[in-house]
Amino acid sequence: MSDLLDVLWAGHSGFGELRLIKDGVVNQEWVPLPIDDMYTLDDVVLNRDVDGWDVYFGVLPRTTTDGKGASVVSRTSVLWADFDAKAYPGEDV
Repeated sequence: MSDLLDVLWAGHSGFGELRLIKDGVVNQEWVPLPIDDMYTLDDVVLNRDVDGWDVYFGVLPRTTTDGKGASVVSRTSVLWADFDAKAYPGEDV
């Protein structure tokens, strides 16, 4: 994961967002950028996963930790898409 985040968040200062979800509880953690120790980030994510948290990350870095959409950086060098496969009764996925 650290290799991916290193590419996504490269060249930015501010904060990277980790969103943790478990049993309906949502927590946010903020990673100061640039990241000096990617191995520590991997350990953080792995420890949360082992504890049963679903770990998500924000593609765009943030300028502040207020969690508002207005705080995302204005420029990025990546393009992404989010595809979620959902199964509904009577539908094939």
